[in-house]
Amino acid sequence: MPVPIYISEEDTQKSTFRWVVNISQWKPCEDEWKFLLSLLPDEESDAVKRFKFQDDQKRAIVSRLLQRRCIEMALDIPYENICIKRTKGRKPFLANKGNTPAAPNFNYNVSHEGDYVVLVSEPVCVCGVDVAAPQAGRRGKKMTFEETFK
Repeated sequence: MPVPIYISEEDTQKSTFRWVVNISQWKPCEDEWKFLLSLLPDEESDAVKRFKFQDDQKRAIVSRLLQRRCIEMALDIPYENICIKRTKGRKPFLANKGNTPAAPNFNYNVSHEGDYVVLVSEPVCVCGVDVAAPQAGRRGKKMTFEETFK
């Protein structure tokens, strides 16, 4: 018979996050950009740099840094030990969950589009988030509904 696990509200709050970052006004200088890239493993830094447009790079780096900070805070895993992998569908997940009784099913989800990067996390329940920017909030060519299917 499974032993019930008691998790205090204080413990669950430690790993429950709802973060929203608006990147529209952020204009990183070259030194700031290099510093932030240096905080990521080489493969993640390279992935950020592969994006053609600066706004795409900004969303990618903010997403990756939020994930790492969330995991560090929620599970007390040292930043340099965090190992994030991706599913076949490219969804990021924590590969080295460790042993945190207060977050037995820790999971998180990130989404980004337009000006926003959003992260949610939960210690027990599966969570998800999806950002959909209105057409006016997207960069680039405005397309009609019909053009999106061509």
